Amino acid sequence: MAAALENYWEVQRWLAERTDYERMARPPSEPGAYDLGRMRRLCADLGDPQARVPCLHVAGTKGKGSVSAFAAALLSAPGRRVGLYTSPHLVSLRERIVVDGRPISEEDFVSAMGLVAPEAERLAAAGAPGGAPTFFEVTTAAAFVHFERVGVDVAVHEVGLGGRLDATNVVSPDATAIASIGLDHTALLGTTLDSIAREKAGILKPGVPAVTLAEPPEALAAIADVAGRVGAPLRVVPRDIPVEADLLPGGGWRVAVGAIGDAEEPGGPLEIRVRGGHQPWNLALAVAAVQDLHGRTGLPLDGTAGRAALERLRLPGRLDLVLGRPRLLLDGAHTPPSVRAFAREIEGLPRPRVVVLAAMRDKDLPGLLRELAGPADRLVATTAGTPRSADPGEVARRAREAGIGAVEEQAPAPEALDAAVRLAGPAGTVGVTGSLYLAGAAYAHLGRRAGYGPGQLPVLGPSWARDA
Repeated sequence: MAAALENYWEVQRWLAERTDYERMARPPSEPGAYDLGRMRRLCADLGDPQARVPCLHVAGTKGKGSVSAFAAALLSAPGRRVGLYTSPHLVSLRERIVVDGRPISEEDFVSAMGLVAPEAERLAAAGAPGGAPTFFEVTTAAAFVHFERVGVDVAVHEVGLGGRLDATNVVSPDATAIASIGLDHTALLGTTLDSIAREKAGILKPGVPAVTLAEPPEALAAIADVAGRVGAPLRVVPRDIPVEADLLPGGGWRVAVGAIGDAEEPGGPLEIRVRGGHQPWNLALAVAAVQDLHGRTGLPLDGTAGRAALERLRLPGRLDLVLGRPRLLLDGAHTPPSVRAFAREIEGLPRPRVVVLAAMRDKDLPGLLRELAGPADRLVATTAGTPRSADPGEVARRAREAGIGAVEEQAPAPEALDAAVRLAGPAGTVGVTGSLYLAGAAYAHLGRRAGYGPGQLPVLGPSWARDA
């Protein structure tokens, strides 16, 4: 099959046959399923492309995607190539592999996977421990291959799940960052903040500088303990890196966190057009990690270019406000704290406020709905279109129990989104939350509706390209 990967459609078909833990109804919980030995062997057979590109490695429960995008934008400069690997995607697989703010082209994706697929199949035929390389492993390997082939100067890799046993943890980072920790994926990572934080801290390496957020205290204590045992110098935001933040008119933040590059470069505030009260601290974490990478590699930094890239940065699926009729607020929040941030944002938008919600079965559904009980005038329960999705009927029942009076069920997601637009009317607001898969469905479907042009619903992000 691998030899037939001659076009993008063939690649997608081949990938669809790989084991995909992201979409499984019940991902395996046994440790052997996530053994890094198979990933290390796959990379070795490809010539270890990840070993030849300086990189920043980012983990965390909440905010790691934003931190990764901020860091990649900060690293941009004229003449420098910056790679960014993130997951999951909203609409297109190509969003996962970005260079200079632009997703990988179909041709380059086919070319990279054309190298990875034969090696993956050889591993499977040889009886690799744990079975054939998974969907996430082969896409991660394709990112490594592509970044080396196009000659990126530096890469930012976002962890997919956990950290210690994540496929991205075969890199040898020059700096590491751990965003906020919360209770998520407890069947795989443990049921306490301490256990989850220790799994995330599995990306820390001896002598490699690390930075993290000081929340919550139990998680910080665990990360600090692992850092001490490993020998990774650790800084903490905001304990060691003070942050000052002011709201910008129309949304976004002006954040003072010090210089981006060389110590002699003047500090001055950075501006981001990204919503959410947590984002100034995510930005501070990214700045600190970039400083660490700069100090370890000597990679020159261009503060002017970094600031300009931040001001251009768009993060689809992360409290992304689209000013159409009705207004749309699209967010992939799937934990109670992140849905709380969504609720705070939508509370300031015009009524009626209709929230479309889909959630995975392993999420804290009552906790999500408690956060929405106040700001949601109506709730449309739907499905995210994966086997992991909670039943819309169960979501609706729980919503009524949480005190949301006006609740209805609609599936599939496109019908739920159409219903929400109708219920909100041109003067109201539609909020989409609970899953990045649902946010992706919203970009794909609502982008085709009258009144929402391609420029209003960007779907291939995060992007900081000059012509984005």
